[in-house]
Amino acid sequence: MPHIPEFKGKSCTKKRLNKKETEQAVEEAVRLHIRLFLDSRKALDGLNRTEQARRINDGYQKEISEACRWKKKAQQRAAALYNDYADGLLNESDYLYAKQKYLDEAAAAEQRISELQEMQKKYNKGCRKDSRLETMAGQYMDFDVLTDEIVHAFIEKIYVHSDKSLEICFRFHDELEELIQTVEERKGEICRTETDM
Repeated sequence: MPHIPEFKGKSCTKKRLNKKETEQAVEEAVRLHIRLFLDSRKALDGLNRTEQARRINDGYQKEISEACRWKKKAQQRAAALYNDYADGLLNESDYLYAKQKYLDEAAAAEQRISELQEMQKKYNKGCRKDSRLETMAGQYMDFDVLTDEIVHAFIEKIYVHSDKSLEICFRFHDELEELIQTVEERKGEICRTETDM
């Protein structure tokens, strides 16, 4: 049975941990972690299939396409100005002013495209189906017995505290937190979209 060792000459009172209870606690934590991930993934998939979610995502794509058209049109206008200048239809100061105006419009459109793509990326975060946690959860979701392989796949560290409590640090904690946050954000966005209708 493991016990808490001495650290740098200072000793702790020896408290013994029951190996079976510890293994059961770790097994339950791993099962809970897998279940939380799978339930959150299922919730996000369901939310993403709603009409409101499709409209939000389609809206981003529509705005990106419109901004791309606006950028292209501004660039074409800027390029076409030279012909007007060469034909004597514009003087040099008018040509330079109009060209700068169209180049500024193209730059503004490019900035808007970047912003929209970032918003769309943020909207779609947590939707990855190729994540390592997704693979591990799918592989071990119905395990019968906790093995070292499963422990190492999901758990980074286990801390044993003096009160015999365990603190388990999972490998994919950030990914799971992002997924849970995305589910909550998506619920809020869908609710707001429903009230706007």
